[in-house]
Amino acid sequence: MANELRASIGEHTGVADALARATSEELDPLPSVLPPEGVVVTRLAALAARTDARIDVADVRGSADAAIIAALVRDPSAPPALVIAEDGEAARRLAGDVSFLLGRPRVEELDDQSDVLVLTMPESSPYADVNPDRRGAMARMATLAHLAVGRPWRVLVAPASALARKLVPPDALVAHTHRIVHEDELDRDRLVRDLADAGWLRVPVVEDPGTFAVRG
Repeated sequence: MANELRASIGEHTGVADALARATSEELDPLPSVLPPEGVVVTRLAALAARTDARIDVADVRGSADAAIIAALVRDPSAPPALVIAEDGEAARRLAGDVSFLLGRPRVEELDDQSDVLVLTMPESSPYADVNPDRRGAMARMATLAHLAVGRPWRVLVAPASALARKLVPPDALVAHTHRIVHEDELDRDRLVRDLADAGWLRVPVVEDPGTFAVRG
């Protein structure tokens, strides 16, 4: 009886050891929390205080890129920052994170009061036989007009495709930019002409972005 009990215990022990070895082989080892050799971890405040002409930051994950950008521009005396993102969606997401970390309202593409801007670019080629997204075009022109008239801004996030596309010259934007204030007097015929020259469509009833109607 004792021999059978020892044999049973030994058999179970062997099975447990085999399962433990199989489990350890299947599970990937946890990644090291230490930085790679030659990489120095620093505080965001120390990074923002550096005055080097070039600062290389590697192995940034999650929202750390937005935290670094916010730290660089948080001081009012710091120069504004131009940030290049991978694509339009990444640019919008990064701008939203930076705006949140700076304590600003949520980024709205057509809001001319924000100091965190997003330069959206058309998703299709300018030579493609498709109609561009009018709302995206309006958001792009709003950002360009914001820059052309010299309104204050802290961060401009643009996709990489913005570096290769031609944009409307600032002089043309300023010439076609008008600020309309409630109860101010304006030249009705001139406003209609300027809207048409700027690409707005005159329609009987306004239903889509970039259209206008004249009544009375």
